[in-house]
Amino acid sequence: MQHSPNRSDVFWRSRAGMAFILFVAAAALLLAYQHRIHLLTGDGLLLLLLLLACVAMHLFMHGGHKHGGGGQS
Repeated sequence: MQHSPNRSDVFWRSRAGMAFILFVAAAALLLAYQHRIHLLTGDGLLLLLLLLACVAMHLFMHGGHKHGGGGQS
């Protein structure tokens, strides 16, 4: 028997979780703004590496998912 968390068990839906998400988003926005010269000028190598890292993570990290179409256990 597996335990499926209800809405009150999920940290990201709590007040503290929402505050944490908001803080991280604001910090990421400010960090990207302050370092925009490194991301967007010249040949944009850092931005290209970031995009390639996202694609690579998407391709290689889906190996753990079972994409078979059934409710087999």
